[in-house]
Amino acid sequence: YYNHVQAVAQAEREQEAKEKAQLASIASEVTELFTDDQQQFLKDTTTATQISNLDNRLSLLKKVAGYKDIKQVLADAQEKLTQVETLNEKFTSPILVNGEIQTDAHVKNVDTSTFEETYNKAVTVAEKEISNAKSVMANVTHLTDQLSNGTVAATVNQTSYDDVKKQLTTLYDEDLKAKLQTQITPVQTALTKRAAAEKTAREKVAAEQAAQEQAAKQKAAEEQAAQTQATLLAKIAANT
Repeated sequence: YYNHVQAVAQAEREQEAKEKAQLASIASEVTELFTDDQQQFLKDTTTATQISNLDNRLSLLKKVAGYKDIKQVLADAQEKLTQVETLNEKFTSPILVNGEIQTDAHVKNVDTSTFEETYNKAVTVAEKEISNAKSVMANVTHLTDQLSNGTVAATVNQTSYDDVKKQLTTLYDEDLKAKLQTQITPVQTALTKRAAAEKTAREKVAAEQAAQEQAAKQKAAEEQAAQTQATLLAKIAANT
């Protein structure tokens, strides 16, 4: 019986190792669907069949750690593939290839110029919003890069923070806006902390100056009193 239990345990370990290896292999193949490490853009060679086959193989490994993450990546890949195919169908040749805009692609002729004009306007709006979002993200990064260990660089002030915060209001992606706000909040915290410290320092200097002025006035008063007393004694002595 003991040998049987050991054999079963060994078989389970071998099966677990096998499934982990299979998952790692699928993960590697999923990575190859994309042009970049951030998995933002699909390769031009990626197909729905590839994604489906990977998903089918993955479905046999639901109990293996990491399954959900890969499942989500595949779902995102399928969604992006559909979006790219839909977009490219509207042009004389694919406009988005390997994550790059092809300048030689043009909108296909349509029955009415109104649609083409409207479509191009929509693309222009999207491009402007993307460009603005990238600009805001770059400014947020520049701002947060000047924060270290809860202390912000002297070049950063409330105005520069407020300017970046105002830029966030131009974003329409609420998730991105919330994410960027979270990133810059520590900068405001550091600025508030610095302002409080500067106020305390100013109050200390003002108190020291007031004390010095009071001490000087006291000393002058004492010297004046002594001088008055000396003069009075001198007059008394002269009259005796």
